[in-house]
Amino acid sequence: MVKETNVDADIKFAQRLINTDKIIPVEYHYNSSIYKFTNEPINRYVNYLKNNKKILSVTSSGDQIFNSILYGTTQIDSFDISRFPRYYVELKKAAILSLSKKEFISFFINTKNNSRQKLIDMYNYFKMNMDDNHQEFWDTIFKRNGVARVFLSNLFNSDTPIYTYFNNPYLQDNNYKKLQKNLRHVEIEYIVDDIKKLIAKLNKDNKYDMVNLSNIISSTKLRDYKQIIESLPVKENGTVISYVPQVDIAMINTFYQKEYTFDYLDKNYGDGVIVYTKRNRAKNYKTIAS
Repeated sequence: MVKETNVDADIKFAQRLINTDKIIPVEYHYNSSIYKFTNEPINRYVNYLKNNKKILSVTSSGDQIFNSILYGTTQIDSFDISRFPRYYVELKKAAILSLSKKEFISFFINTKNNSRQKLIDMYNYFKMNMDDNHQEFWDTIFKRNGVARVFLSNLFNSDTPIYTYFNNPYLQDNNYKKLQKNLRHVEIEYIVDDIKKLIAKLNKDNKYDMVNLSNIISSTKLRDYKQIIESLPVKENGTVISYVPQVDIAMINTFYQKEYTFDYLDKNYGDGVIVYTKRNRAKNYKTIAS
């Protein structure tokens, strides 16, 4: 299910993004930039990440994935319309396996506080945790540009969240060590595709305990999005979760049926999670009819 990747082509286009100083608008396509960290308050919807063995999740910054692994997920199909996030998730994963939490924060968050050589030394220390393709990608662009320049370039989205620590449970308390342990027992398969096209390619018999669509709803027509949700191969009583930066009346009207619930995370800001729970409609019908 993994779409083959051309590492040389990916490196070439990534270098184009690094070299340009032009402001690039946030768009979602095959060459979209990478989110360094989540801009969603994952810490406030962690209950939906628990008790799931197999999930389908957006790739993005990888934070949705790492937090799910923290809470016990062991099989992940990870998808993104962009070709670049999978490289970044593998970079983060390799770093987590080898670095302390303090070192991880120093490399990925406090990057500018380190010399070019120190960052390269840190990278060389953990890069062996990546396979050849992912390692070749980062070897090449870090050698050409340095770590700090790459992280500050247009290869990465400039929408860096202020509350990185609070949004991510895996960076809180002793959770980082637990994630290090759990990562050694996880399988991640990467898919580069649009969610609408991906649905037709998914194995309908290979069902998920949970699907995390992040905030894809923000860039999709509501009726189309509802159809996407209900077409996903989810186990009975499995869930599909969608983070919504702003719940509005159109969403409430569109998802007004018993399979859907709204979990308001912060009524002051109006954000929430739309939760779809897969039900056996035939079974429900028989129960009602009887």
